[in-house]
Amino acid sequence: MSDTAPGCARPAAARQANEDAIGHLLSSDEGQKALRSASVDYQRVDKAIGQLSDEELAKLADRSRQAENDFAAGLISAKTLAYIILAVVVIVVIAVLV
Repeated sequence: MSDTAPGCARPAAARQANEDAIGHLLSSDEGQKALRSASVDYQRVDKAIGQLSDEELAKLADRSRQAENDFAAGLISAKTLAYIILAVVVIVVIAVLV
């Protein structure tokens, strides 16, 4: 039984890491500015993130990590990051509604 417990924990840990990556982007200063500019409530988006499939969540988390890395490296502007954040929000909302 102990052999399966670590294997079962890995998907849950990966899901949590992916939720954290998206949450980190949305809760950043730039993320909060983008959400405010679109009159979007962070709590509602955060709740919707939990409803995404593992695959959808993984894809958005990868995009969120890449956007943050590109912004930190100076490869994209704050305005571009804001557009990416809003795109993430739109994708989350659409994925939950469909």
